[in-house]
Amino acid sequence: MNQWIRVVTVLAVLLGMMGTPAFGGYECSPGCVPSTYPCAEDCYEEDSPPGEFIIADVLILRPLGLISMAVGLTGAALAMPWGCSSCTTHRVRKELLEEPWNYTFARPLGEETFDRDRRY
Repeated sequence: MNQWIRVVTVLAVLLGMMGTPAFGGYECSPGCVPSTYPCAEDCYEEDSPPGEFIIADVLILRPLGLISMAVGLTGAALAMPWGCSSCTTHRVRKELLEEPWNYTFARPLGEETFDRDRRY
């Protein structure tokens, strides 16, 4: 049994190393926030929000976003039959599923709104 645990551990480590991206030569332009770590400090926005906004976002707004996702999922499940009959499922998907998801997970910390066209 002990040897089996060692084999599984070694396989997990090897598979984890295969999936790790190489960051050599990673470049980013000033003003952009990269989606991968690590990155030079000059890639982050100059006008970042104060720490108090980030803490309030994490403790208050993100949990409220999770609640809105649950409400939106329930509402989408209830509204989808009528959306299908009126060919408006894209509206249901966008307003009840995508918007709460973007507000909760895609919005940068400390910002109140999510701008889809802005490159973060």
